[in-house]
Amino acid sequence: MKLQKEFVTETTERARSRVTPWHFLLVFLLVLLAGRLFRPASAARATGDDCPNAREPWSQTGRVYALLEDGRQIYLNCGEISEVESGPFDSVSLEEEVCFLSETISGWSPKLQAKWYEVRQHCSSINRYASMYDIDVDLVAAVMMQESGGWSGAESVAGAQGAMQVMPFHYCSSWDPVENIDCGVKILAGHVNRDGVEAGLAAYNAGVRGRDEFGNGWDFSRAVLAIYTKIQ
Repeated sequence: MKLQKEFVTETTERARSRVTPWHFLLVFLLVLLAGRLFRPASAARATGDDCPNAREPWSQTGRVYALLEDGRQIYLNCGEISEVESGPFDSVSLEEEVCFLSETISGWSPKLQAKWYEVRQHCSSINRYASMYDIDVDLVAAVMMQESGGWSGAESVAGAQGAMQVMPFHYCSSWDPVENIDCGVKILAGHVNRDGVEAGLAAYNAGVRGRDEFGNGWDFSRAVLAIYTKIQ
């Protein structure tokens, strides 16, 4: 019994002496490889090969989720909305989230296309508030394109704020992207529905007094209408 006990102890010590840090590294690599090989398909990252017809960098990725400005999540595949995420958002119809603004504008430079892409990121808010205040979606998008290029952090030398460049003296002015668009579209619709498109745009830029007494805002109006014509 004594010899057997010593034999067992000696064998265990020898086995331990043969285990080196390289053995632990090998085990770690094998576990990592197994995790990558057998992970679920939903966890796999897509590459440009998944979207062979993609034209823009932002449409070269498939199988990703995007967060909308109102907190909802949508499933994107190659730049197109495939489905609204299940769960608390089951009541949302896919059609409501589709952006009806043109994806690309013919004849625009890459810089302008990039700004237009930023404008389209606000598509859900543009659609919602244009419908709420009864004004053309394309006209709202054209104003945003001219004012800020879709940048929510834009601030003019006069203090105008956000994507719609709302002046801070307006009661609804806000840096919050959704609230800023809500406020800007409401003000724009008020001018346009009262005075017509051209004069309403001038008033949105310079105010009614600035437009009528000082002749300001008309250059802005013409610039927006040029964009409006292009994006329709």
